[in-house]
Amino acid sequence: IVKLTSNKDVQIQNDAVFVGAIYAPLSKADIKNDVQFYGAVVADEVFIENDAQLHYDEALANVGPSSGEDADALLISWREL
Repeated sequence: IVKLTSNKDVQIQNDAVFVGAIYAPLSKADIKNDVQFYGAVVADEVFIENDAQLHYDEALANVGPSSGEDADALLISWREL
């Protein structure tokens, strides 16, 4: 899970494979150049370009504090930008 609280843009590009979720409501998310994205993204603007593919994980719609479901999340890495 990537959580971005600033307005810095998010870029995933160049044949990357991303599995997870991005929460960046103040940012632009640019997913491009043959990226395979599996999960979900929340951003002010989302651009999917140049043969990138987003595969939305419907199970993520039922996870979180507003869903009433209990969810376990494991934070693997954190970096302030």
